[in-house]
Order: sequence, then C-alpha cells, then structure tokens
Amino acid sequence: MNKVIKDIKAQIALLTGNDEVKENLLKEVSILENINNKYDNDRKELHKELYGYVSDAKIKELFKKEFKKCKNDDSVSNLYNKYIPYIWFNRTLNTSLKKHSELRKIIKEANTRKTNYALNVTFSLGQKDVDIYKFRQSKTDVRVTKQRENNTVESDFKIKDMETLVKKIKDLVDNFDKRLEEKVIHKASSAKVNIIKAYYISFLLALTTGRRQIELLKDFQIVTKRGKVEFHGLAKKNYDENGKEIVEGKVIFISVKEAQKYLKMLRKELPVGDMTNEQINKKYNAMFNKAFRDRIVNNKELNIKSDGKPLFNNSVDANGKVKAPNFHKMRSAYALTVYKMECEKRKDKKIDRVEVMAKALNQVYRKNNAEYYDKAL
Repeated sequence: MNKVIKDIKAQIALLTGNDEVKENLLKEVSILENINNKYDNDRKELHKELYGYVSDAKIKELFKKEFKKCKNDDSVSNLYNKYIPYIWFNRTLNTSLKKHSELRKIIKEANTRKTNYALNVTFSLGQKDVDIYKFRQSKTDVRVTKQRENNTVESDFKIKDMETLVKKIKDLVDNFDKRLEEKVIHKASSAKVNIIKAYYISFLLALTTGRRQIELLKDFQIVTKRGKVEFHGLAKKNYDENGKEIVEGKVIFISVKEAQKYLKMLRKELPVGDMTNEQINKKYNAMFNKAFRDRIVNNKELNIKSDGKPLFNNSVDANGKVKAPNFHKMRSAYALTVYKMECEKRKDKKIDRVEVMAKALNQVYRKNNAEYYDKAL
C-alpha cells in the first residue's frame, strides 16, 4: 500500500498543467494515507466499515445507487473520493485499474445528466493511473529479470513437453483405479479416493483450459456455438470495449467433448452444492495447492521436460523470498502454451505475446500489462 502511495506522489511530481487532475490525485493520496495504518491491510474490514458490505458485487451495486442520486459536480467528485479506498486499498495496480474501469462502466450505463462530467473526471484520473502503472513498470525491470532467472514456469519448454504432461495425467485419470492399485498414484491411509481423483481431473482441466480451481469446481461451462468454443461461468468476468463479455475459449491437447466429460466427472467426484466461492476456496484452496506440489511438482515422472529439467520450479521474488508454485501456475503454463502454439501457427508474422496470453485467459488486452504476463514466464 505504501508503494502505491509513493508511486502516486512520484507521478504527481512529474505532472505539468491540469491542476484539477493534480488536485484530485492529491486527494487520493490524502485519503489513502489516512486509511493506510488504520486498517492494517484488512480490505474486508475497510469495506464493511465504509460501505456496509464486503463483496465487490454489493459495493458496486451501492455505487450505482449512490451515483444516480448525485445532483451536481461536487457530489460526483465526493462520491468518487468515497470509493477511492475500494479501488486502491491493498490491491495490485492491475486490479485497481480494473476496479476503476468497472466503476466507469457503471457510470456510463447509468446515463444520468451527471454521466458526462463523471466520465471526464474519472477518465483524467484513469489516464494518470495508467501513467503511474508505466512509472511502476519502469522501476520493476530488475525484479522481472530476477524472476525470470529462477521461475515458477520455465518459459523455454516445448509444446511437446506440455502435451506429454497432459497425456500422462490423462492416463492417470482414465485408468485411475488401476494406477491406484499399482501404487502409481499415492494414497495415504486416511485419504479419500474421490478427492484424490478430483485432484488429477482438475490438474488435467487446468492445463487444457487454463481455468481457475474455483471455476472448475463450481460454475465453469464449455459451450460450442456455430463451431466456436465459449467459456462461461468465469469467476472474473471481463468485457471488451463494446461492453460484451469476453467468453471465447480454447481447449488444448484434448477434445472439447473430452473436456466437457472430465468437467462432469470432477463435479461428480467432488460436488460443492450451493457453497459460495468464498466457502469453496476456504475449504479446498490449500488442499489443491498442496496436492499440485506433492503430486505434480515433486513428481519427477511428471514434472520433467525433454531436456531433463523440471517444468515447474520454485520462484524467487525481488526480496529473495522463495515461493513454491501453486495450482494457479497451471493457468500460466496453459497461457504460455497457447502463445507458443500461435507462434508456430503464424511463423511469418509478429506475435504480440501480451495480446495472445490475455485472450487465452479471457482478459482485457492492455499493451502496458506486460509485467503481469512476465510473472507467468
């Protein structure tokens, strides 16, 4: 959080002209500094006290109602300042930019007589947010380079390496009972067979669809329309410039029908019923991360490339802290594989890595989002 405040101050120092934008940015700094120590990075506590709700959906609904009540320019500015902590507090810069865009979308859809003024003010601030992002990115080149030296997903893997891993996991799923009997699949005496099987099915789907654990367990659906594949039920919805949800999907190494079959199989082995996302994450997140490390990362038969090196490694952050790979890293591996496939497909054309990876993950393409995707390399 202190880093965000420092970046905003640094950017303010570089501003020339446009006193209104500078004044608004100074207000942001003041608001953030006032709440920084009080809440000790507890975003839920801050949300509950300031807005009466914890969830993003409830807070955005509240913003929508309050914006419609705004009667003049000052009330719009005051409302935006009220929601600065929601946008910025204890979030990454990418997420903050996303939250900023979501509120702008609500303003635009409200279409009140204050909409144009609100869009102009927030657009100016949004542009400065992008400038702050660029400023931060220039300061993180050394850290990104360091991450690449010992990375969680080795970027020099071949498509064949990923395909081999998928085939091996698919064999374990398709012949689960036999592999369990052969002790190829490890089972502790207290472990439940259905959960072990669910682990391997989720690994297979994460590597072939790039979807999050929560999506695979609950709402994710693979739909075909007019020969095209669409991913529905995503935990984080993203929209293009026309306000249309980004749903185009790509299944790799297995067929769409197989992916749909494994998705049904997963939910049969591990039904979550009417559990909320928060309840599912609380119950299963640590279990699935540990299972990924124990059954994939630490398995020399699976976590290996054609050159004998591991596909998944520990990573080292800028402070020298070692981080073990988690379930989410299969999503990174999927996106990198899609990018490599695109490079092979269009050998004669220049490929924008960020654009391809963003599309693969159903995210909004931003040229200055490179740092986010560098973390996946």
